[in-house]
Amino acid sequence: AQPLPAAPPVLTGDDLKKGTEHLISYLTQIRYQVQQDIQQPSVGNSDMMIAQVTTIDTTLLKCYIKTGNNTLIGSLVRLPDNHLHLTESERVLRNEEKFQELVQLFRTKGKHSKALELLHQFHKGPTGPLSGVWPTIDYLQNLTKDHIDLILKYSKWVLKLNPDEGIKIFTEEIGEVENLPRGKIYDHITACAPQLTIPYLEHIIHRWSDKTPKFHNILILIYKKQVEDRLPKYLQMTKGRPRAKAGEEPDELGLLRSKLLNFLQSSQYYEPEALISNFPPDDLFEERALLLGHLGQHDVALAIYAHVLHDPKLAEDYCHRIYDPENEENKEVYLSLVKMYFHPPSLTKLGIRLPKRPDPERNVEKAMMILSAHHEKIDAAKVLDMLPSDTTLESIKKFLLTVLEERTVLQRKTHVLRSLQLAEHLQVQRTRIKEQSPHFIINESTLCNTCSKKLSTSAFARHPSGVIVHLYCYQQEMADKQEDEDFQNSYSLT
Repeated sequence: AQPLPAAPPVLTGDDLKKGTEHLISYLTQIRYQVQQDIQQPSVGNSDMMIAQVTTIDTTLLKCYIKTGNNTLIGSLVRLPDNHLHLTESERVLRNEEKFQELVQLFRTKGKHSKALELLHQFHKGPTGPLSGVWPTIDYLQNLTKDHIDLILKYSKWVLKLNPDEGIKIFTEEIGEVENLPRGKIYDHITACAPQLTIPYLEHIIHRWSDKTPKFHNILILIYKKQVEDRLPKYLQMTKGRPRAKAGEEPDELGLLRSKLLNFLQSSQYYEPEALISNFPPDDLFEERALLLGHLGQHDVALAIYAHVLHDPKLAEDYCHRIYDPENEENKEVYLSLVKMYFHPPSLTKLGIRLPKRPDPERNVEKAMMILSAHHEKIDAAKVLDMLPSDTTLESIKKFLLTVLEERTVLQRKTHVLRSLQLAEHLQVQRTRIKEQSPHFIINESTLCNTCSKKLSTSAFARHPSGVIVHLYCYQQEMADKQEDEDFQNSYSLT
């Protein structure tokens, strides 16, 4: 036999390429066998096999690099069960400037800090797979809540460099992002990019239906602060002219105030008792009315609409929104509005501070308009009890006539309904008597209609037509009939 050479041959050119390809094929087969053995604890020494597959994987990586097969390099580092030797593989990938693959290797091995440091290092580089903020955003989006400290740490530079894209680290529609602790994220965004607090809170509340009162409260207070910051400039511009309706002011002020009003009206999860003291007593009256409504203080809310804002339509819209005949607290909201017109409270009692404005005055005309339009939702007896002492009969004549007419119509309808119910009851009774009336007599001479034998004391059956037969004859007749039907069905199928 020819002796082995003292040193391995030095291959170059095509020989080196072919040799490397053969080595890859061989190592791939051996790797598969070792992986199978590792999954069976009873086979061999597991530590030895892991060391073996580590050598195989690391050698395969070097072979893939030598042959320039970037696809296989990427596939190997992405394998969840790869056994690449981290230090050696990192050295090789760095030497070959395969930094994208190195990031993926760190991700697979759970070395997230090293991967994120590398992404930060290369984000300013020339256009490539690691440049810009998106490689870091994508990486952070796929980390779970167990890595929240890492996410917060490495999102800082992204939020400062590109806030509009950086917010997507915390708002992307994937499970890992949605399950992140929102309290920590809110505090983090407030510190690093406070301009993103509104978009973040709007996303978790409107998109993810977060019901945490703290977040609802904060969003309301941020809206309020933004509105108050812009309000003086608007008031200066409109000095001497009527103000626009709340939420319809120009530019950002109108947009923000509209958001605030809509949220105060739609959200059921904020805490009005904790918020109302933050609202000024000399402005933002629409917002105060909504807060009072959520507190159940409908009288005060309606008084603000009627006497501070002088907007009867808003007051009626409020009643329409709140009224519920099945709810004890809300079924008398229209009565509350009438009361506010009959007996308006002082501005001080409403929590309003407008030194130059006099206290509201009684408005019987508006009260009568409400009574006429919504009399069916108002207890007439309670209205009579709250009438001012100087109210004339003529002023409430229309309301009383309307109520009396409605009561008369209702009584007539009730009478007609009772008459119809009685007629229906009598008809049902007649039908019942008719159905129960058929009868027949069996005596010693009564014969079976089928076999013509006496029924005597035998069991019998009665056909709907009134014909009486022995029970046995009836059963036999039914069986014969069924047999004929089965035969006809089978014949029709053939």
